[in-house]
Amino acid sequence: MPGPPKQFDREEALSRAVDVFWTQGYLGTSIEDLLEGMQLSRSSMYATFGDKKALFLEALQVWIDEQIAQFVEALRGPGSLLERVARAFQQRHDSQKALGNAGCLFGNTVAEGGMEDPDIARVLDTFIRRGERVLVSTFEEAAAAGELPKGTNVHALALFFITLSQGALLLGQSRPTLFDQIAPSLMRVMGSGAFTED
Repeated sequence: MPGPPKQFDREEALSRAVDVFWTQGYLGTSIEDLLEGMQLSRSSMYATFGDKKALFLEALQVWIDEQIAQFVEALRGPGSLLERVARAFQQRHDSQKALGNAGCLFGNTVAEGGMEDPDIARVLDTFIRRGERVLVSTFEEAAAAGELPKGTNVHALALFFITLSQGALLLGQSRPTLFDQIAPSLMRVMGSGAFTED
């Protein structure tokens, strides 16, 4: 008779799935890749997480939660609010380098056509919306403290930084030092008045 099913740590297995999808992409990841990376049997993976898409959606949500939490934590450090924003973006880009310039799971998924799947697109959109809320709140606080020019459109500024960051993460896969080259300009852009409303 077969023995009892092998026990495993669900969160640890899911974290391993995040790494597999992050480095290989959703389309580039096979079931065999997941089984090897998660150290699970086929039956255990399907019984616990469902099919590949269901696993990816859950892994993507875990990745989003971790990225937002890390960004918020970086914003709590020392320095002015604008200095903390620049440092938080720098830390986010530095963390990507630890995976061998794998880029950003969000950007990689969009680049390989993830937005064509409504379920994946819905989860991806939460990443932008949550990031925007965090930045808008921070920029509003900075404006109130006099760190931003009067009349700054904090929503436009937040979306600008998100767009800049995502683009640098994607292009950084072929030019790892790209963000380091533009980082010194971040503080100047925030305080330049370029996003003030007429």
